[in-house]
Amino acid sequence: MGDRISSDHNYRLYSALIEQIPNLKELDWQLGTITGVPDNKGWIKLGRKSTLSIRCMVNLIPVFGILDNQILRIGQSLIQLGEMQGSTLSCVPNLSTRIATIRIQNDFRVDPFEFGVAIGKQLANKGIKCIPILGDRCTLKIKDCVVVGYGLHFEKLEPLESMILQTQGLGGRRRMGCGVFYA
Repeated sequence: MGDRISSDHNYRLYSALIEQIPNLKELDWQLGTITGVPDNKGWIKLGRKSTLSIRCMVNLIPVFGILDNQILRIGQSLIQLGEMQGSTLSCVPNLSTRIATIRIQNDFRVDPFEFGVAIGKQLANKGIKCIPILGDRCTLKIKDCVVVGYGLHFEKLEPLESMILQTQGLGGRRRMGCGVFYA
């Protein structure tokens, strides 16, 4: 619940969660972007259907339970979380992520070819043969640093490939919403 939140809120959201639960830094989890209606002016309008998604193993659910109904400051915005609701992952053939990031030496000038090569290596290492569709170039602000990435979309994934992408993601910064895949 809240009025609006910055479109580029992922790092600040991560920081607010760490402030509430400091040991999250040592745990394995992924953070989704808060959903809402973008206004194309750098803000997301929050509404009744806005959600915050956290993906983790079942044994970590109680750790996140203390976030129920908490108020978080995310940059200039205050939001109140609702009660946690859980669900399990399912094999779906089509998955997307708004932004995936790969650490490349010249991080700010990552071109689509370099990015594709780096993603291809990660996919091969995970045993995924499905070829992604490259989306728009996106950025993520982390403190004073701007990280460049691209949206990715997969179609006709095999069930095992779908589960690997959903549980392991691609690239880095998954605790900040990067490389986290949803149907």
